[in-house]
Parts: sequence; C-alpha cells; structure tokens
Amino acid sequence: MDILSRAIGEKLTARLGQQIVVDVSLFPKLGYDPVEDFAPITLTATLPMALVVNPSLPVKPASELITLARARPGEINFATASSGGPTHMSAVLLQIMAGIDIVHIPYNGNAPALNDVMAGRRQMMFSNLLTSTPEEAAALIRSEIPKWREVVKKPGARPG
Repeated sequence: MDILSRAIGEKLTARLGQQIVVDVSLFPKLGYDPVEDFAPITLTATLPMALVVNPSLPVKPASELITLARARPGEINFATASSGGPTHMSAVLLQIMAGIDIVHIPYNGNAPALNDVMAGRRQMMFSNLLTSTPEEAAALIRSEIPKWREVVKKPGARPG
C-alpha cells in the first residue's frame, strides 16, 4: 500500500510538475485507511470561502436559500471553479448537511464561475475570496460565513 501510494504520487508529481494531494473523500472504496495509514506532516494552506448568491434569487440569509432549495429540488444551480476543488467540495458539504438537491455546473476557474453568478446565468457558488474583488463580494454575499454551518445542521448529518 505504501509503495503503491508513493509510486502514484511520484509519477503524478513528475508529470504535473507539482506536489499532488488526493482528496480521499471522493473515493468511497480505497484499499487503505488514509487516516490510519498516513501521518499528517503540515497544514499546507487555508482558503477563505464565501457563499455567493445572485441578487435575483429571493433569499437573504443562508437559511432562506436552504428553504428554497428544499422546496425546489434540482432547480437551483451552483457554479464551481472546478470539479472536486474547494469551491465544489464546499457546495457538496452544504448539500449533505442541509439535505438539499442543487445542480453542479463546473467552470475552468473561479473568475468565469463568479462572472456567470454575477450575470445571473448561475444562481450561487462558494467563491474563493482570494480571487473575488471586494466589489464582487460586497454585491453578492448573502450570508455570514461563520454562521452558515449552524444554519445547515440537521440531526445525524455529517460530511462524507
């Protein structure tokens, strides 16, 4: 297991020219336990995220967004900067914890995704605040980030 994981990591690192970290939560059946079989070395980064909603959606706090999504399953779409990245995983976490069905629309980067939310072509996204301008954030943020986790909690819900 260790030899295989190292070999895969080395090949991907060499091919892509950068260190590779695989989000194991995307793979339900692994041949090893990533928590027990590996040891963390360091925290590599933190990434501030904001729940961003187009102003045309008739919601203000995150609780209203969740209520609307529950009433209209599969009708609200969310943009992401990529498939499997932080903006996508933030929305998946919201879906799991709130028990909602929203539609994923992946983009090639945060900027085009945020542009489509601003233009009304997409209804919401979790945006990386490092690539959002203050004007974009001020115009679109509809929830207080530290409080959204409290809003979406439901009995027995947990990520993954």
